[in-house]
Amino acid sequence: MKLFRVTLFILLLMTQYAFSQEQEHTEEQKETQQEEQEQSHEKPASQENQQPQQQLEGTGRVTVTISHDNVTYGVPFTLTFLVDYPEPDEVSVVPPEFSSSLTMEQFVKAPVVMDIDQLHQSGRRSRNPKDNVYTQTSIVFTMIPNAVGRITLDSFTVMSPHGARYTSPIVLVVNPRSEVRRIVSQRLIWEGAPRQAAAGERVTFYLRIQNFIPENSDTYPGSAFFMPQVPQGVILTQNSILAQEKEIGVVLKLTLIPLAEGNFSLPARSINRENVRYDIPALTIRITAPVR
Repeated sequence: MKLFRVTLFILLLMTQYAFSQEQEHTEEQKETQQEEQEQSHEKPASQENQQPQQQLEGTGRVTVTISHDNVTYGVPFTLTFLVDYPEPDEVSVVPPEFSSSLTMEQFVKAPVVMDIDQLHQSGRRSRNPKDNVYTQTSIVFTMIPNAVGRITLDSFTVMSPHGARYTSPIVLVVNPRSEVRRIVSQRLIWEGAPRQAAAGERVTFYLRIQNFIPENSDTYPGSAFFMPQVPQGVILTQNSILAQEKEIGVVLKLTLIPLAEGNFSLPARSINRENVRYDIPALTIRITAPVR
């Protein structure tokens, strides 16, 4: 009987120990599951503050235009890069190395705003349907050609948040500059004309180039070019010019026969040929009564 009680007591102790162990294990599992559930519902601080990645605006597409169809030696022209991105500070253009044939005079970078009507005409879509404008970035190089002929510019590198873009080589054909022909003034003088002559008297006088250059004698017009309109009451004829007269710059030789008293007058004239203006002064001769 005593042995039965001892055995029963031992069994009770073992049962109580096993029950307490199982209860502790169950509570540990519950605590673990609860922690896992709490952790699964919690977001790390970095995740809570993290914003969705902003979508880049525009396409980064680059359009290149030249201001003049005909590039001319010594005349500035512009090379414009229009980048489809709205923030000029985030866009840059790296030019190739310029040869001595070109001089870069100015560089300007600025936003270009297109209103909604222009946007529809261009076929582009607004980034935001509520936007009334579409902004791009313009980079303008102003350059001056220093040589005539074919000039090839290597690729320009355009950098934006969309990455790097490279233009095709740009070929320029520089035309010579058509200079405006400067008008040269050539002064002439009357020589051999008397202050007065009698009616019926024969008088010969000359029109001569004042600063005559013998080497240029073949470039001067003939006598008919300088022939004035003949006034009434006189006989005025054009004579042949002798070789020795041509050598001193005579371009017109006239013989006058006045028919009545009065004044013989030729007005001052300026006549042009090519890029030379010939200034001819006025001439007046007093005609007196015929000599008896």
